[in-house]
Amino acid sequence: MLECIYFFIIGSFAGWLLECLFRFMAGHLDKSPGILNTPFCILYGFGTVALSLIISRITTNAPILFLLSAAILTLMEYVTYILLRDIYGLKLWDYSNMTFKLDEKVCLEFSLIWGTLGVLYIKYLLPILTRFFYLAKGPTLIFAIYILFGIIFVDFVYSNYKLLRSKKMYTVKING
Repeated sequence: MLECIYFFIIGSFAGWLLECLFRFMAGHLDKSPGILNTPFCILYGFGTVALSLIISRITTNAPILFLLSAAILTLMEYVTYILLRDIYGLKLWDYSNMTFKLDEKVCLEFSLIWGTLGVLYIKYLLPILTRFFYLAKGPTLIFAIYILFGIIFVDFVYSNYKLLRSKKMYTVKING
């Protein structure tokens, strides 16, 4: 369980950095990535857990890793889009301007990116993160993991409360 939380925290923070970079490159600096106030995007956390604890244990074959990563992460993106829209009235992304898309929820271009990032993560970064986890697994790391997870949890509850009270709709268009 601790390993799962560790990957969730790392993925959530890395996803927040990736979203900030993407928003900077797309000129959408006025919109915060994700629904939290802290620098974590929990969709990426769940995606990292799926890559680390499920997909990586199925195969080491790069083409199959690519297909599984693309499929699972795109499905997670699709479901998250629907949940954010239906629960909070949020559209944090909109792929309607992309060439190959399914509604405005997911698109082929980003599915290819998710597949590529999945392979790179599983092949190169996951072994380093796993080694670090088991080498550094002591009271300090365990304490840090629980503190960070507690911060994410409290922020999630608070953000949930705020969003459900306001239910405002905004959209970030992705240009193809």
